[in-house]
This record gives sequence, C-alpha cells and structure tokens, in this order.
Amino acid sequence: MKRLSLFLSLLLTTMIVLVSVGISLADDGTIFRRNVSKAEDLATGHAAIKMLPVYVQPQAADGTVLEYISIFDAEGSEVEQRTYVQPLIVHYAEGDVETIEEEGYGGFPGHGHRDAFGAVSLDGGNTWKRSNLSKSGDLSSFKIKLDGRQKVPYPGDVGRSFMASDGNQVLVVWVSRYAKGGNPNYAMSDDERLNVATYLGLDVTACTDGDLITTPCLYLEDHFSVAGSQRSSDLADEGYPLIGELPYAAVWAARGVILPPEATELEATSFVWFKAERLSSAVRDANRPEAKCVKGAGCVVSWQEDPDGIRPGSGDGPGEGWSGAIAHHQTDTWYSYIGWDEFSLVSDGDYGTFYMDGTGDLAEWVAANGTGQPQAAIPMSIPVRLTDNAMCVAEGDKPYCYADFDDSGTADFCADSVNMTIETPEGPTQDVDMCITEDGRLLRGNTASTRARLGLHGYSTTVAYSFAEVADNSEFFNTIDSAWLTMSYEENKGLGDCEEDPASEDPVDKVDMGKNVWYHTFDMFNPELVSQGLMLNQPAIYPDDFTDPNGVLDEDPNDLGFNFFIIDPDPIYETTAGLETTLYQTEIARRPSQITQNFYDAGPSGTVALQLWKQGIVRRGGPADIMGRRFVIPTDGTSTTTHTLCTTFNEVCDSEYQVCTVPDCEIFPNEDYKYTGQCKKPNPPTSCYLYYYLDENGDRVYTNDP
Repeated sequence: MKRLSLFLSLLLTTMIVLVSVGISLADDGTIFRRNVSKAEDLATGHAAIKMLPVYVQPQAADGTVLEYISIFDAEGSEVEQRTYVQPLIVHYAEGDVETIEEEGYGGFPGHGHRDAFGAVSLDGGNTWKRSNLSKSGDLSSFKIKLDGRQKVPYPGDVGRSFMASDGNQVLVVWVSRYAKGGNPNYAMSDDERLNVATYLGLDVTACTDGDLITTPCLYLEDHFSVAGSQRSSDLADEGYPLIGELPYAAVWAARGVILPPEATELEATSFVWFKAERLSSAVRDANRPEAKCVKGAGCVVSWQEDPDGIRPGSGDGPGEGWSGAIAHHQTDTWYSYIGWDEFSLVSDGDYGTFYMDGTGDLAEWVAANGTGQPQAAIPMSIPVRLTDNAMCVAEGDKPYCYADFDDSGTADFCADSVNMTIETPEGPTQDVDMCITEDGRLLRGNTASTRARLGLHGYSTTVAYSFAEVADNSEFFNTIDSAWLTMSYEENKGLGDCEEDPASEDPVDKVDMGKNVWYHTFDMFNPELVSQGLMLNQPAIYPDDFTDPNGVLDEDPNDLGFNFFIIDPDPIYETTAGLETTLYQTEIARRPSQITQNFYDAGPSGTVALQLWKQGIVRRGGPADIMGRRFVIPTDGTSTTTHTLCTTFNEVCDSEYQVCTVPDCEIFPNEDYKYTGQCKKPNPPTSCYLYYYLDENGDRVYTNDP
C-alpha cells in the first residue's frame, strides 16, 4: 500500500472547489484546493458537497488502497497519520451552455448540454472519481420550432439539482429537459407491478386492478396523472422572444451506495451509482427539487410542477427572477419516496425481480461485475400532489379528484360541487362545476406553491426512546424504520395576483396581493394528499384606530386578542361559491427556511424546529423583517442527556449506536471489524471486536463493551 500526504490547515476551513487548482497561501497557512470536475472549458453549477457519517480506509480515486493519510498543520508539520477517512460526495451540473447577452435575459440559465455529475473522494478530497449520472446532455426527447418553421431536437439539458445522504446511501435528484427512458414507476408492466406490490406487502388486488377511484394504491398507481407527453411553452408569451420554445423538464434521481471491502470481498471500498431513474413525465414543467434521507427510514424528494411552464419573475430586489419563485396558477408541490431497505436492492432485469437468486444483494453484484451501474429492483413511489392548487371539476377530471383515499365512503376531493363562472384561455368565461373537498375547501385552481424546503427525522415504530438520565437507547436507534417530514413553502394568496394583473385597481386585489408561508408535517410513508397545510405567518396586526376606507376589511369577529382584520365577504368562497369561511388579511410572507433536529436531541426546551421567513407589507423586493416560529414538543419534565456515540468502521454492525459509558477513556472504531454476516470467515482474532482502547502502555486492548 502507498502513503498519501494530505495537507489540511488546522486553522482554516477546508475548501474543496470545482474550478481552482493548487495551493494558495494565507496568513495562517495554506488552503487545500482540488479541481473536482476538471473541465475548465465547460460551465459548472449547482454544486454541493456531503460528508458521509461512515469511516473507510483511505484509497485513491484509481482504487489504490492507502495505509494512511498524513495531516499537516499550518507550518507544514505532520500532526497525525489517519488510517480512516469519511467519504466526500460532490454533485454538480456541467456542460456547454449558450446564454443570451441581451439586457433583461441575465437570469435565464441558457440553452445547454449540461449533465448531472457525481464525484467521490475516499482520501480526504485529494483525488476524485467522477461519474456522469444523467448522460442526457447530448440526447433529445423533444423537437422545438426554430424561427417558427424548422423543428430541431432540443438537448436534454440538466437544470437545478440537489443531494441528500445518510449512513452509506446517497440520493441525487435533478430536473432535465430530457424525458425519455429512466424506467419511471408509472410505466412498469403488469407483471412488474404485481411483483413489486407482493414484495412491499401492498394490497396486490388494489395495486393491479387498474381501478384508480375505488381501490387506490398510492405507491404503484397513477392517481395524479403523472404520466403524459412532454410539453413545452413559448417564452415569447412571457415577454422573452429571444428564448423561444422551451421544453418542460422532468425529475430524475440517481442512488449511490458505499460498501466496505468485507461486503464485496474486494481489496478496496466500493462506491456504486445506480442507473438514473425518471420520476415524472414533463407533462408539467418541474423545478426546484429537494431531497432528504434518514438512515433506517429512507429518502424523500419534493419539487414543484408548473402546468404552463417556467414563469420568469420581475422582482425589484436582487436576482433576475428565474429562480422558480413565481409560478402560474395550479402549480403544486409533488412528493416521492423510497424505503431504506429497498434503496440498494438490485434488479435482475425488471422491477420486482432481484439479482443473485432473488436476494438483490448489491455486494454480490459488485463482486460479480466490478464496474457499471446496476438497475434498482424497487422504484421510488409514483409522485403525488401534496398541495391543493390544481382545480378539480365534478366530471371528467383527473382520477384523484374522485378517489376515496381515506375510505370514508365519500370522494376526498370532490365530495360536493358548485357551479362557478371563471375566466379561461378558451373563454373569456366558462361555467364549471367546481369540486368542494370533504373538509370544505374549494379547489378553484387560482394559487401556486413554490420553493419548498424539507426536514426529515427518524423514529422507531416498535421501540420507544427513553429520556432517562442513564438509558441505553441502542435498540431504538437500531430499529429506526420511519421518519417525520416537515415541509414549508410559499404560496400566492390567489386574489391579488399582481403578477397576473399588475394594473388592477380592485381594492380586494390590492389587499390580498402577495404570498403566505405554509407548512405540512406527516410520516414519510403516509403523505398528506392535496392538503391546504397550516399557515406559518400570522394575520396582520392593525392600529387600534384603523378603519378601512374601501370597506373591504372588517374587524375579526373571533376576538383572538389581536387587532386582526378579515376580508369580508370573501369574494371567492362567500360571494361566488356561497360557502362560509373566514379570510384573514396578512402581510406578504415568502422565502421560508427551516432548521430542524431529532426529537431526542431537543433537550429541556423541547425545540425540534425553528422556521424562518421574510415578511413585509411591500411586494417585489421591498423592505421586510425576518420572522420566526418555534416548534416545541412536550417534555413532561424530563430532559435528555448528551452522550458520545461509539461508531464502528463503516457503520454497518448491529451495535453501531451503543452509548459510551466508560469514563475518561478513548474509544476508537476498530477498523478491522468485519460487518455483520462476514464474521463466519476465518479472521484475525481481533476482527470481530467492535472497539479498542489504549492501555497504560499504549497498546491496543480490543473489546465489545464500550
């Protein structure tokens, strides 16, 4: 094995960048830099980095196993020889791009041939192994009209991307103008659907009978019209004629898994990227994907889909307005997930079939194939709508409008209907029987949700966590099998959409312009469907002597202790639809951002989340304050105790979360430990001990008792 010297500054944050090469001098030492992408002639963007919470023996990008890496201080002196490292994963989009230099087009990301890449370093960032995850930049699934006449293929350009990870698994998601292939869940064969339903323990009859109304199967049936032909929009209609026709984007995902040498019986650690999987069809324009993963539970993905294509903004503040913050009516937030145990299963050719005599064992696949990308055996769930912005009408609409998901005997989202006259592109007006949900909401389709942010935290459905001062919670951590998701997003108010009609003089439009910030929370395997969510920003507080000269606002009849005002009557629910409601007047709230933590780390305060957002009374980049709301769980007078967690090499043994209880001792992960299932082979005597410590002579003493 070879020795590798890794220079890190102990006084500076380690920097790994995509475009810089070499060592830069600073006042307190050198800055560690490496070129990850090594494609200086191409445009690179949407880069992010993750450090996996596992330990591996150092090895170079070419697979050479290293004895150790050396850590140096700012003066160049070696301070440590480290025999294990944590894997670093970088993802980014890269490729040729043609931008438009004309004024007003600066925010347009350009027409490009970009691909989604993943790069892995197992030697502290010194060398990187790059992989093209999308392989779509030079492909095309849509032809556009050029100069209004000739049709030419539009490249499968990759846009926004996101990465999530936990344990030894990584999920990268992105949007791409390429919408072919990728084995989407909704396109699987009947046999595949039967096999997957059987493996997951779902209701096989419901999942294979093709009935989308009376026997729903959310994981495998397309209730929400995910399937469809890729569409496009002409940006000339949005005031950008130089961009022209732009195909809608689909959502893609690629799974990555790291395996220790003991699993594959190879000399080196293996990192494997699966073949990319397509989640949506580009029948609507997808944007702003986000993902989260929790070890033991699984991974989730959310994104927004605009039925009329990307909508450029025109804010007065910083930015060029192409961020996805502004969207057309009926833009919803969508959701998909995959369980932790299903994440790394390898297919034997089709969904629901499993490599190596039905086990689907990735380690066996790596040992047999060495290189390449396996196909997932279990797809991610068919996407569902989380928000309720799309319209539903009483007849001839999408299947979910009439399905009885909660088994109450009534259609969840069309329990009743009301005839309304609305403006439509076919219009100017049209009479429709608009659906009223089982809980009384009118699905009018005049709102849009954007910029969703996620939090995901695991729990065990079988073992309770103990908050006792001295408690062994290893069984809880070892049985984490689900997670609670929190999602926050911004949504326009629906009446005063000043982007649609900036010159409106209607007092109601002026009062109700802007956005509110909403949140959802649910178990990751049981998403809230077509939900209104709960509002984060409170109603606006008015001066005690305020009266509305336009007669639109009235004092809050509920007397909640604040000087709130309501829009009375509600021009949609009450005036048009004849439904009772209370519509509070709010300031403009947007740009939600959340900090969340596990419930067992909440401490005496019980704080599990802090939600922040921007709020003010002026739209389009005007002055605003940062507002916050704290989420607290009951503590019942108990408090949590902070422990040091012992972890094993590669974090794959059964006892990886045992609490260190030996006082004043140094416990280290035993790098010789063979992960569960491998200890049956002849090994050195120390190989099956989880930990070791140094005795008074500096010699290693191996133990299974931390």
